[in-house]
Amino acid sequence: MEMHDEISLDEIQGNITPGFHKDFQELLFIRFPDQESGLDWVDSLYPDLTSAREVATYNHLYRQLRHPPTLNPVAGWNPPARPDRSADEISAILRSTWLNVAFTAPGLQLLGADLAHFPEAFKDGLLRRTTIAVNQFIFGPKGQWRVRDSNQSGGVAADTGDLTHAMLVIGADTATDLAVAITKQYRQLALCRADLVASYSGQTLGDGRIHFGFRDGLSQPDPRDLLLKDWATSAAEAEKDQIVKPGEFILGCPNERNVQPGEPEWARNGSYLVFLKFRQNVQQFHEQMRNSAEQLTAKGIETSTKLLTAQVAGRWPSGAKLKRGDLEDPSPGQRPSRDAIQIKDEDFTGDPLGDVCPLFAHVRRSHPRGEEKEADGTPLASRHHRIIRRGIPYGPPQADDLAAADVDRGLLFLSYQASIERQFEHIMKSWINYDGFPLRDFLVGFDGLLGFENKYHQDADTTAYAAYHRSTEEGAYENFVVLKLARHIQAMGGGYFFTPSIPAIAALAAEQI
Repeated sequence: MEMHDEISLDEIQGNITPGFHKDFQELLFIRFPDQESGLDWVDSLYPDLTSAREVATYNHLYRQLRHPPTLNPVAGWNPPARPDRSADEISAILRSTWLNVAFTAPGLQLLGADLAHFPEAFKDGLLRRTTIAVNQFIFGPKGQWRVRDSNQSGGVAADTGDLTHAMLVIGADTATDLAVAITKQYRQLALCRADLVASYSGQTLGDGRIHFGFRDGLSQPDPRDLLLKDWATSAAEAEKDQIVKPGEFILGCPNERNVQPGEPEWARNGSYLVFLKFRQNVQQFHEQMRNSAEQLTAKGIETSTKLLTAQVAGRWPSGAKLKRGDLEDPSPGQRPSRDAIQIKDEDFTGDPLGDVCPLFAHVRRSHPRGEEKEADGTPLASRHHRIIRRGIPYGPPQADDLAAADVDRGLLFLSYQASIERQFEHIMKSWINYDGFPLRDFLVGFDGLLGFENKYHQDADTTAYAAYHRSTEEGAYENFVVLKLARHIQAMGGGYFFTPSIPAIAALAAEQI
């Protein structure tokens, strides 16, 4: 597949970029009893799929409505400024419901697609590539999974009757609009004899926050305006750290490595999608932060529950980055400035011992910004491993009294990338889930929010560690205290999917690929 410079907005599915960002979303996981059923369903779905251009156009109109332009003076009279409209006011004027679809390797194979030139990671599936024991999986037991893309053994063709073939992403502005769309899709599944494996509902919590209380998605490698002719011109408005060539997420576009994709031509403008349903034990997390802060205080470290929680995440709840001397969120209850949010390479490379942002902080481990080195010590560009995240929380917010602590809540994690192995798996295995990263001559520990090495996942009560250090009078660093961290995030389902271009989906329905 040769690379093309132009971004085909009419062909790329819109949740890849610019992203749906809808307050109400539903993920439907579907299984076809046979090829005829699958082809009928894909053929019926194709006209309703949402392109990147449609999403970008909607976003442009939304911004115009949200912030009305200033009116020009007329005959010496300067009209008053028009106030910004609220999201509710805009939804009364401008509403849309969007659909995107992706397929597992068994699903594409059932529909007749040739996967010979697709990467082994995708064909193996997430479940098989991360299995460590018969009944265990990274982040928790896999026996409870309702969504899976592969079986324990056997190749792509292996099927024991519990595989997912396709995932439909539905996004809407209101709960009513989403319910109407879901009803329509249920009817279509019945007409095509397709089975619903599972259905997960996601809803935003406000201000881009997740259940743990932090604002999420603050460092996304996305351009600002896809309707501009030149992708690079659009991206130049973003922070330098976020300028990543589109080929790192969309096959056939220019990428950072100038490497042509090995997939067949029909895969052009497609993207690999990773899905994981993460159940989050919010009560346990906050209790753990309180207990750990007390341990550190007893050891003579000046800290607090709020500070430790921010250090484990790598940001304050407002999204503000950690700065030396801050003991509380500098922007509580409000959005910080862009400069206060933006984490630069020098924030990490200039803090090699983790005095400000600990080496086990999730933000630091999931995007190390220049800390990964070649064998000769040359820094590697972390942008080669970036992913576009499109996750959304599920379940009700946890009340302050923790009365609903046992309710199922968490994150429906979605990420898009051009290479599952080089991007998602690299982040998980080489950064988050490896206690030898970043390389230091002292104990580092695991990702304090998310990652633990496989050998620590034998049961739900397993603990791993994260290490604080202190500077001695001689200037050397020594291990000070090891925090035992219980697992408070558990995977309840997941899979590797491929999101084809809209023309490829039409060709797939017509049995032309």
